[in-house]
Amino acid sequence: RRPTKVALTRRSLATGDMREQAPDEMPAKFESSFLQTMKERGFIHQCTNYQKLDQSLQDRKVTAYLGFDATAKSLHVGSLLQIMILRTLQKCGHKPIVLIGGGTTKVGDPTGKDESRQMLSDEVIQDNINSLSRVFSKFLTFGDG
Repeated sequence: RRPTKVALTRRSLATGDMREQAPDEMPAKFESSFLQTMKERGFIHQCTNYQKLDQSLQDRKVTAYLGFDATAKSLHVGSLLQIMILRTLQKCGHKPIVLIGGGTTKVGDPTGKDESRQMLSDEVIQDNINSLSRVFSKFLTFGDG
């Protein structure tokens, strides 16, 4: 049987609290402003290695993306959480990417629903992409921002 890996956090070294913390145990406080904000807002449920992620968010600019199908001109309220996470990521100095899939809009819904997705024309899909792009631009800065 292999021993469980444990690591000392910077917090434990700074405070003298030498209790070991497993990498998959959420720390009381994160060093990166992004993870700390996500924790304070209750957005984190679990993570494979909190320490490594926290360190990565401090050491370099991290890129994250979300993808959306252009099946409608607007998003439902459930998408707001995802957008706000990307906004927070950007405000903390990282790079968000939003993909609005015109091609995936035509493929259909892979969730196994009984009804197929309504086929949309190229013009309707492009109109939806333009509309969704305006929504995202209210929350995120695109380009080199």
